Amino acid sequence: MCPAADGTPPRRPFDLTACARVSVEPRRLVVPSSARLDGVFRVDGEVFHHATHVLRMRVGDRVLLLDGSGDEHECVISEVTAHAFLARIVETRPGTVSRRLRIRLCCALLKGDHLDLVLQKGTELGVTEFVFYHSERTVVRVAPADARTRTARWTRIVEGAVRQCRGLCVPAVSGPLEFGPMLALAANADLALIPWEGDGSMTLPRLRDVVALQAPSGSTGGEAEPLAVTRAQVVSLVIGPEGGFAAREIALARAAGLCPVTLGDRVLRAETAGVVVPALLLFLSSDLG
Repeated sequence: MCPAADGTPPRRPFDLTACARVSVEPRRLVVPSSARLDGVFRVDGEVFHHATHVLRMRVGDRVLLLDGSGDEHECVISEVTAHAFLARIVETRPGTVSRRLRIRLCCALLKGDHLDLVLQKGTELGVTEFVFYHSERTVVRVAPADARTRTARWTRIVEGAVRQCRGLCVPAVSGPLEFGPMLALAANADLALIPWEGDGSMTLPRLRDVVALQAPSGSTGGEAEPLAVTRAQVVSLVIGPEGGFAAREIALARAAGLCPVTLGDRVLRAETAGVVVPALLLFLSSDLG
């Protein structure tokens, strides 16, 4: 090409073929394990609607499907009907993100959209299970008739967070439970912690070395056996409501085997603690950073 009359170098024509060569990351969708058939996935319901009406996916499009197994399945949409689409499995790749520490986050019901924040950010960090509960000072109460609807909404939030952060496993979501059943569930862990500003004897940094929590193996009571957070595989973390825990609830938690820990001189909001403490535990166990 010749330069312009004023000596300006000629412009190169826009190369559309170069744009076509750019690899586009397939969309990620979370589907139930029951959607997998023999070499294909059959996707219907809300995921189907989101894929075909919001994302405008069509036959021939690639998609990454996550079915909760920890693997990701690269698929090609082979058929779209009025209510579902079929996606042929091209390649199944084992999960590459493996955290040793599994965190069960038991969080009191919070006002407004604060629970949404805890669900979203906790999922991004790697929390593996969320359990919501009513406490003495809980402002929000969920009637049993509404529990299923709430749980479905919470599950949609964690699924969206998994897609955004490129996670492979969708955290389990349950509740809301009453305080007693929640404590029984929380105690079923290698390590069970309850952040509380009323006790400054145990701090999170000390958890790297020793936490007096667990009863000696094979015993029915007596002195607790020290357990380092670096040895734990399952940690339960109980976050209180906006008004904090009642003294009676802390006594019940201690009796159930939970260890109160302090977060320092600052009193964190419930939704802040629900994000910060899991991050610190993952860092202390070398699963983060």
